[in-house]
Amino acid sequence: MVVGRKGRPMLLMGGHAFFRNNTHKSKTYWLCAKSRSLKCRARIITLDGSAGLILKNQIHNHPAALERS
Repeated sequence: MVVGRKGRPMLLMGGHAFFRNNTHKSKTYWLCAKSRSLKCRARIITLDGSAGLILKNQIHNHPAALERS
């Protein structure tokens, strides 16, 4: 996890950045950082209190930031 430009937590995975969208009970929902600008629907759910990771819709409609030149 890293801190974004606005001081908010961001998750990096596979060259893609995700921002925290919502927290409910023990789950934290993360949306692709390009979800608004490019309408990317990729998202991740993490389980608080453990290292658990639930991968949801891993398909991005854009290349990873680290792959761009």
